[in-house]
Amino acid sequence: MDNKSVSDKVSEKIADGELTPTSKWRFRFKEYSVWTLTAVCLILGSLAFSLILYLMTTQDWNIRPTMGGPIWHWLLLSLPFAWIIFFLLFLAAVYYVVRQFKKGYRYPTRTIILSALITVIFFGALAAGLGLHRRLHQFFSQSIPYYENFFDARINAWERPQAGLLAGEITAEETDGFDLRDFRRHDWRVLVGADTRLPDDFVLFIGERVRVIGQAGDPGQFRAQEIRPWEREEMPLPPGRRIFPNRPVAPPLDIPIDNQ
Repeated sequence: MDNKSVSDKVSEKIADGELTPTSKWRFRFKEYSVWTLTAVCLILGSLAFSLILYLMTTQDWNIRPTMGGPIWHWLLLSLPFAWIIFFLLFLAAVYYVVRQFKKGYRYPTRTIILSALITVIFFGALAAGLGLHRRLHQFFSQSIPYYENFFDARINAWERPQAGLLAGEITAEETDGFDLRDFRRHDWRVLVGADTRLPDDFVLFIGERVRVIGQAGDPGQFRAQEIRPWEREEMPLPPGRRIFPNRPVAPPLDIPIDNQ
């Protein structure tokens, strides 16, 4: 019967060259790497959740009844599925990384997922409360090609001229309205009149992005009943701190619109 202890057996295998001792710094490196990856995944998950909040809260849910059709169709157009998928992937990454901890196998799956979910929701909501989600979205929109087409679900809901919804950037002023290029790179002549509604203190500029509610007419024409800004100023920054301006410096359009 072999009465050797485990430590004696390990020592013999090391002496025989069957095992190679691992230095302490490698264990430390792995431990710190796991902690770092966990923090990174939690941060990215929180930012993804804040962007979901931004796109959900800036969607015009009040116009859904005027569109008709089942609510699930409107949800399919309006929910930011790309960011929701990324959010779930970050949660899955947190779960996998936590399992790599020295005693990570002891934690129940439900505990890990629930703890990660609470953490990212809390910090995501905090980032949203500070207005970081809006600035982050604007930064991505200006820096990453085709970001909006894949991640901004509001475009799906507003690129429906036959249903009375149109959105895009004002490219030129006309005597009866303005020219607009939508997010699919199609050009429109938007016709306006004294009965076209515009929010208080909202002035139209060339380069301004807008949402237009109205009716499609002749090919390439759209008669506006209401014009709204594309991005809403949820939490204005202090003077001199407007990091990502979305309104160009240009004279306002001189067209007959009544501010409501």
